[in-house]
Amino acid sequence: MTENFRFNVRVLYSWISLGLVIDVIVAIIALSSGSSFDVQVLIAVPIVVCIFGLVGLGLDSLRGRNDKHPGWYWWLFPIITYLVMGFWLGFTIFGMSLAMAGIRLPKPRSDGKPRFSQIDPQKFREEIQQSKLKDVLEEFKEEIQKLEQLEQQNKLDSEQAKVVRKLRSFDPSEYDKKFRDLFKKDESEEFILLLLMMLGVDVN
Repeated sequence: MTENFRFNVRVLYSWISLGLVIDVIVAIIALSSGSSFDVQVLIAVPIVVCIFGLVGLGLDSLRGRNDKHPGWYWWLFPIITYLVMGFWLGFTIFGMSLAMAGIRLPKPRSDGKPRFSQIDPQKFREEIQQSKLKDVLEEFKEEIQKLEQLEQQNKLDSEQAKVVRKLRSFDPSEYDKKFRDLFKKDESEEFILLLLMMLGVDVN
């Protein structure tokens, strides 16, 4: 049950077994309450469980997720897919209902950009200097990755490249230190200018 493996015939059998277990539970509840139980359900439930499992495989493939899971997870896989799809379907219906009623949901920050709609370079400098290194690395992960690519492609001048390399050289033990304590004044200014340019801010 704990061994990791890809989808195979054994997984398909486990989904059919899961469907039959659900059949038994539903039959017991139906009979104990005096309700009738349609025998066709015995066939329909395992098929539905397998369909949800296969849909989950397709969604994982589209998202590039690992297709290896432990045995116990494969048993739960169709149920997890059903719950996830149900959640997003419900959320979509809820959002559409609000939209039809003229109510707009607030837009979340989706790209990790700074908290300023119009960036003030001076305030931005102060915030970076006071921030911990791990917060800077997390909030500007995308911009830093682009800077590293530029550095590897030799598209930065020597001072800029030096700062980017230094940023990459820190180990996790230094992540809780403030940015200003890890860089010299000219280095931090160079990095902040690069960051502002990556964010599309005119620094001239």
